[in-house]
Amino acid sequence: MGSPSLFFYHAVHQLVQVSRIYTDHARINVYQLQPLYALSRPGVLTALGLIAYIYIWTALAAPGPIEIGLAVVFGAIAGAAFVLPLLGAHRRLTAEKEARLAEATSRFEAATIELHSQLDRGRLLQMDHLNKALASLEIEQNALRKIPTWPWQPGAIRAVVAPLLLPVAVWPIQLLVGRLLGVWPTVPIGRAAVQCRARRSRVRQ
Repeated sequence: MGSPSLFFYHAVHQLVQVSRIYTDHARINVYQLQPLYALSRPGVLTALGLIAYIYIWTALAAPGPIEIGLAVVFGAIAGAAFVLPLLGAHRRLTAEKEARLAEATSRFEAATIELHSQLDRGRLLQMDHLNKALASLEIEQNALRKIPTWPWQPGAIRAVVAPLLLPVAVWPIQLLVGRLLGVWPTVPIGRAAVQCRARRSRVRQ
């Protein structure tokens, strides 16, 4: 079994285990997400490994339609390796967040009803405490809405998406250079430059 096959087998096995841990065993607390971030690293590293493979492969191959299509497929696999193992945790975090929000909303509603009741009875002294309670509940609701439901650090998304989209900007440049050299699409750009220098040397001789 070759090294690429071993890499894919190890990556798939590891990501399946991560998904099971997130789905079945991880303790979910929307206020303590840091312990969940550690298990997102295998997906990030696997995605980055696939992206590096895409870079190396496209640097050695001619950027024709087939190569571009295969690179897109590998890019989609890299994205899936980053996202799919975290779906179970995402669902659990979403459910926990919605439950907390529902609880805070029910309390906010109850405090509002009590505020109206005290107002109707003319008990203005009690309203100050209720106003503070409502303000605190509103802060809690806003804080809950801002909690992310994907167990990865914000920088992890940039670390994967930026290199994944970089070939989209690089390939048009490769195609343009290849056309200018008159060798696209049958020869990779690196070899094209070597051939161009060889032609110039023959012309000078």
